[in-house]
Amino acid sequence: MSLTTRCPACATLFRVVPDQLKVSGGWVRCGRCADVFDARLSLSPPLPVVTEVVDPNAPPPQRVTVEVSHEVAAAPEQAPASPDPLAEPPNEAPPEPPTETPPTPPGEAVEPEATPQAASDAAPAPPLDQVSFVRAARRRAFWRRPAVRLALALGSVGLALALALQAVLHWRNALVLAYPGLQPALQALCIPLKCRIGPPRRIESITFEGSSFARVQPDVYRLTVTLANSARMPVAMPSLELTLTDLQDLAVLRRVLLPADYGPDTPASLPPGGEWSTTLTVAVTPGATPQPVVGYRLLAFYP
Repeated sequence: MSLTTRCPACATLFRVVPDQLKVSGGWVRCGRCADVFDARLSLSPPLPVVTEVVDPNAPPPQRVTVEVSHEVAAAPEQAPASPDPLAEPPNEAPPEPPTETPPTPPGEAVEPEATPQAASDAAPAPPLDQVSFVRAARRRAFWRRPAVRLALALGSVGLALALALQAVLHWRNALVLAYPGLQPALQALCIPLKCRIGPPRRIESITFEGSSFARVQPDVYRLTVTLANSARMPVAMPSLELTLTDLQDLAVLRRVLLPADYGPDTPASLPPGGEWSTTLTVAVTPGATPQPVVGYRLLAFYP
């Protein structure tokens, strides 16, 4: 028994067989537009077939007897039997009445049976997960679900907000400097995230205008440093790395000086285009340097 299904893409009607649908899991390919769809979603009973009505009282069709003779050259001993003109013609089955195809509704076309993409009867049918067009159709159907589309939209919005929040946190110091009214909101945002708001950190704008390093006592040295800010905005006060060297300019001792070590009057930032100098006393533990200290190096950085 065949059923009828309709292609959702071109609205073409097809006849399908339930056994074929079981093999392919209901997935068929349209013979007209090549669209892959689930035929089970639009199954309907087959269209009625109208046959010609034969009147039993009508006279039987005329029979014409044709005499045919055959020559057999290979077997002369078997002569063909002469036809008997008085013999009754053999019983012939009356021709089957022609069938008429039901008229097709306007705008629709009835095609032959849709061909499911499955193996032949001689070979075992592969699993549905191994049929390429079935997997492709299932993937397209999955991504077209309203719930999936809503989840993708919400995920995109969430990622955009996360990116914007990350940019605000990265440029928070510059934003506060350009828009002071944003400082309360950014300060409240930094409380749970454990960040701080201060002057921008631009180490490329920090330069050494001058420095000196002199021994005051056998293990005590005096360091004088002058820092300058070449930017047009305030820049956070950097830390300093002091490296003591020997006669071969090899490092024998390193020490990190934080802004808190510069003194109580140290500002939190250097003014735009301004300079700042300080003098520090550095004490070295006796015996900490195996070689005598004859030089030094300074490096400004932000921890």
